[in-house]
Formats: sequence, structure tokens, C-alpha cells
Amino acid sequence: MQTKDILNENLRLTSEQQKVMEFLTEFSSQMVVTAFLDNPPASPSILVKEIYRFCDSLIEGRLNSGTKLPCRKGCHWCCYLRVRATPLEVLCILDHLQSSLEPGELSALRQRFTETDAVTRGMNGIQRIGVQKVCPFLADAECMIYPVRPLACRTFHSLDPSDCRASLDDEQRSLRIRVDLFVISMGMLAGLKEGLGKVGRQTNLLEFIAGMQIALNEPALVNRWVEGGPVFAEAEIVK
Repeated sequence: MQTKDILNENLRLTSEQQKVMEFLTEFSSQMVVTAFLDNPPASPSILVKEIYRFCDSLIEGRLNSGTKLPCRKGCHWCCYLRVRATPLEVLCILDHLQSSLEPGELSALRQRFTETDAVTRGMNGIQRIGVQKVCPFLADAECMIYPVRPLACRTFHSLDPSDCRASLDDEQRSLRIRVDLFVISMGMLAGLKEGLGKVGRQTNLLEFIAGMQIALNEPALVNRWVEGGPVFAEAEIVK
């Protein structure tokens, strides 16, 4: 499987994996609709953290019955890839940052995102690999937001870490991933997108760095988004 195929999500799924994806899409969609029954709706962070807990439990179940992951602390070659995320996830991460970082730390992080976004904005997956810009959340080889990292990051696991590093220099290099785990995020992201559409909120997936750059520079946008404003329009992935 080529890197470009993974980034475009052109995966060949088994019938079982397709059923899992369909179930998770419906499950996640219903969670969004239920959360928005309240007026005003529950905090995006509460909803997303529930989704993450369920996602992690599914991953743990798969790992207990299969091959252990070679991914480990300090291995961060996947942090150079384009990441897709929902507005809900971006707002959850913003909330986490505001409660865990000092003002000076937030300011420095905001600057890193502004600088990276200026380079990567509008790039497709292959172009993103080519510039080899690491995610601004990576600090000292560790993810600053690991507990609330996006669904795409939680489920993207290589079968051979050496392929990950090599793929940055050659996008045509074969890169094998745990498709059974990646299916989890595919289903849940589809469900979050579907659910947001049902409650009349912005639905398109965002390029993660662009979305975070917007959120960090205008943190008061949470209420505007909850009320239905398309505040992340410039970060939407349109292809």
C-alpha cells in the first residue's frame, strides 16, 4: 500500500471492516445529535472525550487479540503527515491547551502554528510530505496533546516504523498500516461529520494545523461555532 493511498483513504476493506465502519459512523453520528439536543449543547470537549474513550477501548480490544504495535514513544515520523480532524476535535484540543498551558506557552505555541500554517496551508497529502514540516504539537519528541490527540492520530499505526521514515523521502514507498485500527477513525470521523450535518453545524473535515491555527488565534470562536457559524471555513479540506 502506498503512502498516497493511505492519505486519500483508498483502503480495501473486508466485509467485516466495512460493517464495523458503518456501525461506528451511526454510533458517532447519534452521539453528536444527542449532545446537541440540549440548548445550548454540551461542551464539545465532553462529547469528544467520550468519543475518544470509546475509540481507545476498541483499539485496546483489537491489540489484546492481535499483533502488538511497533509504534512507541520517540517514534514520530507520522507527525509529518497531513491530518484530518473535525471542528469538534479542534475545539476540544483548544480547551485542553487553555487549561494546561501558561499564557507565555500558549503564545509560543500560537507562533509555531502560524509559521507552520503559512507553509502548509492548502497542501494535499503528498505535498505535505514533501515539505517535511513536523506538527507544532511535537516537543522534545513527544506529543503535547497526547490525551486529546485527534482520531486520525490515534488509529494510524504502521506495521514497520522504518517504512515511516523512508516514506518521507519517497512517497511511492510501500507503507503498511493496521487497517483494522484505521477503520475505527474512518467510521468515527464519518459519523461526527454526519451528525454535525444533522444538527446544522459545519461538517467538512479540517486540515488539522490550519484549524488549530484559527482556534489559537481566535479562542472566543467556540460559542460562534456552537451557534452555527462557519468559523473554520478557511481550514476545510475540499479535496
